[in-house]
Amino acid sequence: MQCFSPRSKTTLYLNAYKILNHTYQNGFLLFLQATAYLLMSALSAAIPITNRMREGSDNVFTDSSAASISMAFFAFVCLALSALISGFKLSKQTYI
Repeated sequence: MQCFSPRSKTTLYLNAYKILNHTYQNGFLLFLQATAYLLMSALSAAIPITNRMREGSDNVFTDSSAASISMAFFAFVCLALSALISGFKLSKQTYI
């Protein structure tokens, strides 16, 4: 004897997919926020050291260090924007 009709099985599978998709989006948003925090931590540690090194000598290493700091800040801005978009999409998602 069958417990579920084919229609209820399809509904069950779709509901399970929605739950897994919602869980994946929550995890991805958490990953984005953690990555953005790590980028800002690295930036805050690198800026004073680079400034101190540039006072002593201005060479290719300090120039590339300053360039990497600016690129890391740009990456943080992109991740922050991505986290905002993901959070907005997650808040507009309907629940089961």
